[in-house]
Amino acid sequence: MSYALAITGPGPSAAIDAAKQVMTSTNTGLDSDPCYSSSKSEPTFIHTESPADADATVVVTTVEQTGEDGTTVIPGALSADSAMVFIEFGGMGGCPIDDIDAAITTLPAKGPTFETLQTRVMTTTSPGDAGFADRTTITAGVLAGQRAVGMCTASAVDISGTVLEISGTKIGPERDLIGTPDMYGHDGDMSERFTPEQTARDVNLDTSLSHAERAVDDRLGIITQVGERESFPAPYYIAQIASTESFSDTRAVEFAAGVDADWNIAYMKALGEALERYCAGVYRTEKFIKASEDTQSAAVSPRRFVQPERTPTYDPSNPIPWVPGINLATDEHVALPATFVYHPPPQERYRPAITTGLGLGNGGIEALCAGISEVIERDAAMLAWYSTFEPVKLTVDDESYRTLCQRARGVGLTVQTFLLTQDIDVPVIATAVYRDDGEWPQFAIGSDAGLDPVATAQGSLAEALQNWMELRAMGKDGVTDTDGAIDEYATFPGRVQKFIMTETTVAAKDIAPSPIPTGADALDSLIKHVTEADLDVYATRITTPDVSTLGFEAVRVLIPGAQPLFQQHSFFGERAKRVPREFGFDAKLDRPFHPFP
Repeated sequence: MSYALAITGPGPSAAIDAAKQVMTSTNTGLDSDPCYSSSKSEPTFIHTESPADADATVVVTTVEQTGEDGTTVIPGALSADSAMVFIEFGGMGGCPIDDIDAAITTLPAKGPTFETLQTRVMTTTSPGDAGFADRTTITAGVLAGQRAVGMCTASAVDISGTVLEISGTKIGPERDLIGTPDMYGHDGDMSERFTPEQTARDVNLDTSLSHAERAVDDRLGIITQVGERESFPAPYYIAQIASTESFSDTRAVEFAAGVDADWNIAYMKALGEALERYCAGVYRTEKFIKASEDTQSAAVSPRRFVQPERTPTYDPSNPIPWVPGINLATDEHVALPATFVYHPPPQERYRPAITTGLGLGNGGIEALCAGISEVIERDAAMLAWYSTFEPVKLTVDDESYRTLCQRARGVGLTVQTFLLTQDIDVPVIATAVYRDDGEWPQFAIGSDAGLDPVATAQGSLAEALQNWMELRAMGKDGVTDTDGAIDEYATFPGRVQKFIMTETTVAAKDIAPSPIPTGADALDSLIKHVTEADLDVYATRITTPDVSTLGFEAVRVLIPGAQPLFQQHSFFGERAKRVPREFGFDAKLDRPFHPFP
């Protein structure tokens, strides 16, 4: 098989000559590069002066020559089916970077482009010095030539869509270049694109981690870094999300967190929440359907959502942004107000923005279950606190739960887990960690919801410890600037002591359905329990194309009538009065602000 290779660009001649030598030599040089394996039938390579006729083209330049527009050095006659190997000296993606002498980017004919590289670098890196060491030019040229050859042949290691850095005598790291959301086309029916996938994928933790870790890179990543903030009483990871403002009309929430008894699970939780927040913060308002409610088929009116009394009057004849969605109980296609879907929203008009209902999973079913469960959790927590409801203490027979309890005792904390389930027949469990005396913070609480009460209890305890560690890290002075009343409750006041101290006790395993549903059955069960409480449940797919290529799905679940958790001023829907009454309790809407973060 014969391949034509071209080389062009205004960069250092030594690099051009070195690349050409590798590309045209009889011995292709593959044996000297660990990225490639030899084959029984050696291909031949010829040099061509015409990039239009080439199977792969090497472009040699400097970041100063590239500038903000890489097209000035990319040959205009490049074949549509031609791969490109791009050498930049002094930086990457047109951005001068102090600690990079050269960057070699391999761009396939279809996939990430130079503009993709520029955008990714722009979101993470501030410009530095464009200088580079002359001694790196030949090394870079040789490596680029080898990679051009590799782009044409079957390779043992896929180098397509990667960036290899050279710093002095150091070669590497090699980074994945993941496409940005705006590089993907949006052909096809819009409602189909926003319809959540209802598929279940059986993916183990190691596989999920390997997929999610592709998103982590301090130079090109969706997630720029992940660090272990605490290790005791539980592993606690913080993930930082790259800026989205180059391809979105907002900046996605910058930080995400994960806590668990197991280090790998805690790490995956942080990555998963980061990808979820990223998807929620990537949108272009011009892509929304801007129309009045009256003109939309099956519109879910903003008036159906619980909101503060002082919300400006809504006029259904005025145009607002909408996104397609689906009624999960009936499969009916609907229009959802965009302000309730994305976070931060395009416009915070009807009620304070919150992340409740966002979900991420290896498949659509896992993401939907996560989103529905969170809405149920927040609804029950609010109804329980703002009433005379009496929680039921839970005993939990689970190794991970016991491990976290032991670690909590190691910092002087007592653990109390209790049931908050209301009229939606899904276990909602909260856990408090506290100490009657001793140093601040003395109290924190976490909550979770799910069909498996043992796993849910463990999740609520992990969240309680996460919240306690956050309080400890912020300190008394720092916590006063946060939303809600967690600073007040960190002193363990009597009103929260009375709430969590309960006499009635049941075993968590005794409230579990038998068998505990999983996969599609779990989703069906959650939807059934929500609708049995006379609530409608909607969802829309918010997965960005780049996150989809990693193997994950993200959704936003909306249950308009559910009582939301608020973090500033209290506001209530009709459920806050009706549900306690139906269970023989009294609503206490004038109660002091809730303790949930």
